[in-house]
Amino acid sequence: MFILVGGEGGEAAGVHVPELPDLVTLLFLRALPDASPETVVFKLFGSDLFAYTVKDISTVFYFTLALVIVLGWAVVFSRLVRVKPGSRFAIFTEWVVDGLRRFFGEILGAKEVDRYIGLVGGLFVVILFMNFFELVVLMKPPSSVWGINFGMALVVFFATEITELVRNGPKKYFLHLVGYDPSLPLVMTVLLGALFAIIHLMEKLMRPVSLSLRLFGNIFSKDVLLAVFGGLVVGTVGTGLLPKFMGVFLYFFFIFLAALLSVIQAVIFSLLSTLYIALSLPHEEHAHEEAGHAA
Repeated sequence: MFILVGGEGGEAAGVHVPELPDLVTLLFLRALPDASPETVVFKLFGSDLFAYTVKDISTVFYFTLALVIVLGWAVVFSRLVRVKPGSRFAIFTEWVVDGLRRFFGEILGAKEVDRYIGLVGGLFVVILFMNFFELVVLMKPPSSVWGINFGMALVVFFATEITELVRNGPKKYFLHLVGYDPSLPLVMTVLLGALFAIIHLMEKLMRPVSLSLRLFGNIFSKDVLLAVFGGLVVGTVGTGLLPKFMGVFLYFFFIFLAALLSVIQAVIFSLLSTLYIALSLPHEEHAHEEAGHAA
């Protein structure tokens, strides 16, 4: 029910990470009998820096599949809503989009949510599909690989910085970066400005790292636990130590927990991304909008 994956470092240390098998990896291993998931299949430009293993190709395939599904869903909806707006698919999609708009609109505000719903809502749906892949037989979640998550976190990072720079202007962007206070003496302004600039830059650079590591750690651990518990259930049922109905119950219980964790992690990633974007918006607009809501 599961395969053992171990890289060169893992082999040297005697550490094996159990994973549920996926179709792409199994096809490569069948075509290359002496290969393992960590076997290098090809090198881009002939460089070890761009060496791709069987596991890397599998991850890229499922990530691309998630993007194709979401983009295909959007294309079908955009055409169907004009031809047959009353269809169940169109109504369901409108319900999903409206729910996401209301959810993220609580943070961004009604005036800003339509500008960024494509980014944060798209991230939520793509991550949700990737996380759910593990619940399908012979599929794997690409979100269990840190590199995929870091790439999405970089998109959020650049979107946030560009938003702050464009919406606030270069002058306000720089003054906020150095924590400028006109009431301080010039010497204190320079010294504190350099200190604040370092702190703010470190804070900004840590955002994509923490955002990607959080998703990676939770989904990777879920992947390993499903493989371990799946192997235990199959082993105990096969040896008669556990009744079959109990094995079925435990299997669906683990699937339910995995599905719940998948939804939670997709919400957390997109929610934090929304918060970062909201913090980069002009504060005057937010204060004015909040005052309007309060009134």
